[in-house]
Amino acid sequence: MVHYRLTALAASIAIAWIIAPLPAASQETCGVAVTACRDALFVTQDIVVADDACANAVSANALDGCARIFRAVTRVLRVFGEDTDGSDPKLFTDSVKEMLDQFGVGAFERDVYNFSPSLPKNITGEIDFPADSPDGSDVQDALDLLVVTALQDSAADLQTVSDSTVVQLTNAELQTIAGSIRASILEPNIEFDYGDSKVLEFLFLLWESQLLFLIALDLDIDIDSYTPVVNKILVQADVIDPNPNLARLQSGASSALADANQANRDAFAAYLAASTFIRGEVDDQTDDLFTIEPAELDDEAEVRIQLATLVGSLDAPTSILNTGTTLIEEAKILDALNTKLGTNFNSQGAILDLGLFYDQAPFDVRNVLPTFDAGNSVPDASFPDPTFGVVLLPEPDFIAGQLASVALLSLLFRWRSRREF
Repeated sequence: MVHYRLTALAASIAIAWIIAPLPAASQETCGVAVTACRDALFVTQDIVVADDACANAVSANALDGCARIFRAVTRVLRVFGEDTDGSDPKLFTDSVKEMLDQFGVGAFERDVYNFSPSLPKNITGEIDFPADSPDGSDVQDALDLLVVTALQDSAADLQTVSDSTVVQLTNAELQTIAGSIRASILEPNIEFDYGDSKVLEFLFLLWESQLLFLIALDLDIDIDSYTPVVNKILVQADVIDPNPNLARLQSGASSALADANQANRDAFAAYLAASTFIRGEVDDQTDDLFTIEPAELDDEAEVRIQLATLVGSLDAPTSILNTGTTLIEEAKILDALNTKLGTNFNSQGAILDLGLFYDQAPFDVRNVLPTFDAGNSVPDASFPDPTFGVVLLPEPDFIAGQLASVALLSLLFRWRSRREF
């Protein structure tokens, strides 16, 4: 059995825990209304049909938690898998298919069940976008119109799921998405319950927040001007310096930042609900998708405290307290911060004011960008403002190790894989 970790919180996080089995078994609450959705999703693998069927099931019964869970998934998959143009023929930013067409990505690479888009290359193997490729602002528009909207709607679906909802993903269904994995090594089923739905909601909301923050920034660069890439693109000389507005807040960014701020808060609430539910489960956990190991209960409690601190800093400057984590060596984190950022943290703590990232004004990302060298690396202590616009300030008498609170998640959270090789 292989258990591997996914560690990317800026794009995506996956969580899994394992606890000792307890008696009893959960019974699936899915009814026949979701059958057409499941068949299209797992058997015929037609994501558009699956999403339409899930939508019909939700329309028939808005309180059907099983339908809501599947609809939350198919909404997002449809954005990437629907092979049709958008509703407005004058736009190519209202369809991922059209967007990828503009980038020269072939249709056969856009199958959502084997999504592997590759950028076009010339005969010498260099990336070479078509001359009419979308620019940075076009990509932002598509992310806002398509992906963020789907994530928001999917999170809303999951927020309606009750704590009595249980979905059993069967061996046959798992086979269809398992690729080359032999059916004999897959467990009979995997249970997806309320705790799992809140984890999924947590992930969707974090993704939404990250995208909204990017949408608020000026990322309008001419992408195809950098190809074909004969020599390495220099981040500083070729991208940052020629684009003086790059990474500055766009006009009207306050709306996206406010939504990102709220998504962070909702994500914490979803995580807390998932954690509370999973900790209280008394049925057999051996087939659950997400669980908590007994040995990690204390560490997970630590993460709850740290996340609460981070959320609190969205409202007001907040002390970053040492809550006794054993997951990282705080001295090493402090040394890394001092080296990379140029800070002077020692046995002192910090005041964190994450709210400045989401305020309408005073924070400007461009002003805190580091300098990139000829190897596209960030030299130590090259950040012009290691406090990031007073987001981070020293505070005597406290330990600053929890500045790495988000990094702790990547150490604690695991994806429980049932694949053997």
